Amino acid sequence: MGKIVRLGGVADVIAPSIENGKVVRGLPRKRRFNVDVRTREHLTPDEVKRLITVAGKLGRHGHRDSTLLMVAYRHGLRVSELVSLLCDQVDLKAAYSTFGASRTVHRVRTR
Repeated sequence: MGKIVRLGGVADVIAPSIENGKVVRGLPRKRRFNVDVRTREHLTPDEVKRLITVAGKLGRHGHRDSTLLMVAYRHGLRVSELVSLLCDQVDLKAAYSTFGASRTVHRVRTR
């Protein structure tokens, strides 16, 4: 059998061994749930604001980066939806945009 060690309360098999000409594998890894690893799975609104602010100050394309983060956060976009967004999908005069697999219409926030 492979050598089994305990790491953080989870049994891990280090390496399989060979017995009678057959590879013998140890126990499969025990699945660790996210709640056991992290205290939460999302950013707070304050953390998102700080992230957008910092992105706007870094690099040559800071304004673009902060705008992309803001749009993704406000409209709940996936990365694939965000990077496939085209200029003709946003109408600032009518204050709406259409994107996503279902071409959902989103209102653009006006100040």
